[in-house]
Amino acid sequence: MIYLYVDRDYQQSYSWLFRYQVLKRAARKKRVDIIEIESIDSIPADDNSAMVLIRSASRHFLTETVIKANERRVYPVIIANMPPYSGLHCSSIGNDMRDETLYAMEFLTSIGCRSLAFFGVNPAPYSDQYRASVFQEVYGSADDIFRMDPYFSTAFERFLSSSRKYDGVIVCNIATAVAFITGLKAHGYTKETLPRVIAFGHLGLVKYFSPSISSIAEDVSNLGEVVFNLYDTIQRCGNGTKIQVYLNTLIESRETTGFIDPDKSMPYARYTQPFKRNTYFDSPEIAEVMTVERLLQNSDEIDISIIYGILGGDTYETIAEKLSLSLNAVNYRVKRIKHSLDCNGISELKTLLGKYFYE
Repeated sequence: MIYLYVDRDYQQSYSWLFRYQVLKRAARKKRVDIIEIESIDSIPADDNSAMVLIRSASRHFLTETVIKANERRVYPVIIANMPPYSGLHCSSIGNDMRDETLYAMEFLTSIGCRSLAFFGVNPAPYSDQYRASVFQEVYGSADDIFRMDPYFSTAFERFLSSSRKYDGVIVCNIATAVAFITGLKAHGYTKETLPRVIAFGHLGLVKYFSPSISSIAEDVSNLGEVVFNLYDTIQRCGNGTKIQVYLNTLIESRETTGFIDPDKSMPYARYTQPFKRNTYFDSPEIAEVMTVERLLQNSDEIDISIIYGILGGDTYETIAEKLSLSLNAVNYRVKRIKHSLDCNGISELKTLLGKYFYE
């Protein structure tokens, strides 16, 4: 049986929700269940073919969960980017982070960037630390790495003091990139004066944010197929099998890198460091981006049209007429949008959404 254990702090993150939908579609297609659990102890002791999928951005959570799964003789598979030296006795499904980081650097260099920064390193996940180490190894300066230790503002304030030095920025996470560019715009940067920016990951908000952000992310469209194939392999080869699966990587070139269109495809011991809490989502800038993204996860095209109507200064009556809705329907949807964003009035709503939706 395949089980799914997701870090509670990570369950509503945009990157997990995207993968979760892919997994559930694959399970329905195969007419099998992927059972969601609250802890490794929830897996029946007599399930001798159990495999647990583990998702988190926290090294501590991943390490402790893998150790517990191995003790229970449950086969652990991490759905996350793992460096080759993590030492964990498990399989993983993710990206080749070294190639990703090198590709980001080569891409910015190829479009004319001569001074690069690596922004937004979160101290909690494996991925940010590993990518930062690759950047420093190749680029050669820790001064060009901006760490969120512990919050976004820590990295952003330090970057501002030397921002004119850089014409290219690699951002560890695309939600961080939205907050990063929003902050630069608030300090007088325009589309024309912003540095070239590329970030790692998926975010639905980039469809509406201006300037649109170039990104590098794994192609998770076949994640379900990979999971089921891995499960079959483990059943045939035994629990001693350790497999690292690299998904295809895609680059989406958008406004922050000038719409350049390159080739879009690119081809374990106990954890001994002290636990460091993941403070990523405590940063108000990141929390705000995530709040808007959660709204989009639960919005349809009518909601988006209403948002643009509000931002354009339309009255509720005008919006209702344009969308062939009743006034009550518009009022209900606006109320739901305000509640989702924790906005008390239409002015506050317009101020918040105006920061992220292009005109």
